[in-house]
Amino acid sequence: SKTYAVTAALPTINVANVWIEGAGAEIHDVGTLVTGTVIKWTGSTAAGTSVVTIQPDTGASAQRLANITFKGIGIDCNSGAVGYGLTIKSVQDSEFNVAVANASNRGVEINVVATLGEARDVQRNLITLNLRQIEAPAGLGVVCNGDATANTSMNHFWIDGQHKNSPLVYCVNSDNNDFHWIRAFRAVGGTATEGVSLLGGATSAVTARAERIHFYSGTVGVHVYGTGTYAAASVNSSIYRLDTENATPNPTIDTGSSLHWAKDISELTNNAWIDYTPTIAATSGTITTKTGEGRYLRRGNIIFLRLQITITTNGTGAG
Repeated sequence: SKTYAVTAALPTINVANVWIEGAGAEIHDVGTLVTGTVIKWTGSTAAGTSVVTIQPDTGASAQRLANITFKGIGIDCNSGAVGYGLTIKSVQDSEFNVAVANASNRGVEINVVATLGEARDVQRNLITLNLRQIEAPAGLGVVCNGDATANTSMNHFWIDGQHKNSPLVYCVNSDNNDFHWIRAFRAVGGTATEGVSLLGGATSAVTARAERIHFYSGTVGVHVYGTGTYAAASVNSSIYRLDTENATPNPTIDTGSSLHWAKDISELTNNAWIDYTPTIAATSGTITTKTGEGRYLRRGNIIFLRLQITITTNGTGAG
């Protein structure tokens, strides 16, 4: 549990079955920003450098990486002095749990190498991220990317982070990932208009699509990009619980794009009908004797209503 200063990128982890485990790391708002087991960049400004890189060597005879464990470690990019905190490319069946602060470009870059002798996708990983992009306000938190034949897909994410002028989660070419929860807090004075960006692309195969966000809480919302910006829209993603009780705004859904979502106060599909007693009144005068009973069922923004009203004695009631 110490801070280790580095002035150059660490050697690339380019073989499978490597385990690196620290004593844990935590990001704070005051004092020392990253505590625990921390790798801190103290070198000169290096916008194109990644402090830690985990990826196989590229080549038609090379294999992807698997069974990597890199957890319990913080990466302090020293207020934007280095471009990337952690880069993960073409890795499967691995576990990552890191706290990354203030990369000038992106805290965590997830992508694919140029060539392998087998599938190059980043898949079936468990990825837990604690992110801060305040002192380097233009940096993105995590980017999920790929190319025309391989991408970031079928992973499990848990993401908690603070951002300022750029989105916290930026999905460029990804699909069918499970984001079990995302909490994106925009810092005071920040100009970011979205916490999660689901981007379209030049072709339908190169977009963010079919992403599953099980819970989203954010100062600003999720933006799903459509054909007004891209040739192919981002489609078929879902948010199962939008944290509207904590003022998370509704998603922005562009033309041609699609998103299925529910609020955290939306009733579930198998809820029972709820009984209630309606209030019955005349436009003028008073009804002498009346009874009423009702039931309702809510499905998202649609309410199904059943009423039975009996006026036994009209009295002076009219209208």
